[in-house]
Amino acid sequence: MKFLADIFTRFMKKYMPDAFIFSILLTVIVIVAALFVPNSKGTSNSIFDIITYWGSGFWGLLGFAMQMALIVATGTALASSKPVNALLGKIADRLDTPVKAIAGTAIVATIACWLQYGFGLIAGALLARKVATRTKGVHYPILVAAAYSGFLVWHGGLSASIPLRLATPGVDAALNQYLGAGSFIPVTDTIFSPFNLTLSLILLITIPITFILMMPKDPSEIVELSEEVKQKFLEEEKEVPAPTGKLNFAEYLEHTPLITVIACVLGFVYLFLYFKAGKTLSLDSVLIIFLFLGLALHKTPHNYLVAFKQGVAETSGILMQFPFYAGIMGIMIQSGLGATITEFFISVANANTLPVYTFWVSGLINLFVPSGGGQWAVQSHFILDSAVKLGADIPKTVLAVSWGDAWTNMIQPFWALPLLGVARMDVKDIMGYTAVILIVSGVIISGLIYVF
Repeated sequence: MKFLADIFTRFMKKYMPDAFIFSILLTVIVIVAALFVPNSKGTSNSIFDIITYWGSGFWGLLGFAMQMALIVATGTALASSKPVNALLGKIADRLDTPVKAIAGTAIVATIACWLQYGFGLIAGALLARKVATRTKGVHYPILVAAAYSGFLVWHGGLSASIPLRLATPGVDAALNQYLGAGSFIPVTDTIFSPFNLTLSLILLITIPITFILMMPKDPSEIVELSEEVKQKFLEEEKEVPAPTGKLNFAEYLEHTPLITVIACVLGFVYLFLYFKAGKTLSLDSVLIIFLFLGLALHKTPHNYLVAFKQGVAETSGILMQFPFYAGIMGIMIQSGLGATITEFFISVANANTLPVYTFWVSGLINLFVPSGGGQWAVQSHFILDSAVKLGADIPKTVLAVSWGDAWTNMIQPFWALPLLGVARMDVKDIMGYTAVILIVSGVIISGLIYVF
């Protein structure tokens, strides 16, 4: 593992471009590939057709982009609350050796990302920072890579966008077309299915073990945090003091817990009524849960707004790149390229192998469209059509799309941006290690999908 990690790390440091440049290069690759496939009419795509597809799709993910930005912002605010920060500090105190530090960070990040990926990304980064300022001899790049590796399980967790979308009756057009109007797949068949829970647990065990095997043995290879960066991290962790003296009316409203109590009562009563009515988890309901949970833990509106603004700042790279990936999605759908890739895999599938092939093709498409909603838009009709015709397990096939979407994020820098910003690291420093995680997890996920 160490040998593989060294090879991939050297390669990534030499050839891995900035995440935004990566999105531009992928756009060019997709444009060229689209020239060689027939569109839905069976005719060739001209370069002008493809550019039109790209431009028309540029804003196609605005609604989903807003949801994803809020996932990161609310997750950041929750992770930076005093109770969560205190908990992370206590965990970091116990991770007092390099092995404990790497393994513990991977475990905590995986659990946190399963609960909510925005929360997990930031909590993982904050834990890595705390560990690095406390524990001697920890290789910081692999520590941050371990924090990011938890993101591998997000699309099998509580903020999984595709399963949550399909859990809402009648929302998904493709599901309505192939399974009937008002169709839905309950989360008991996807997120909380025995297959999904088993896979999540196996990865929770194997990811830390893989990182331990990749740890550098030679002390000269270990890159620790500089004292200057450690001091910056410690300064940023200091709690902002509450205002003293007499407050005016506006300041009183900003710093009184009363406003928080009123807002949280409204939010949690709504959630009670929502679930009492028999509704299931959805992306929107998960957002409401984490928003009001974060607000409650911050106690005052002022504290929550400060934390939320910090979370919004972490979404800048996502918001800037989402239109470019939406443009790629536009090309993939309208040019027929997405259909060609998907049909190539499923043309040789049967009821048993379709979920495995779906996982692989989803992993490939995720490199070009790193968005759960975008993935589903590109593949849903072809995947569901094949699943119905072949008699394949539809919930399992849906999960294969979800896990494929999460899988290749280990070498797709898009979602690493918020974590890297908090950890003050470059994508080139961690992708060599996460590339190894990609290989190991790919074998595990493929095998479990096939035999379960």
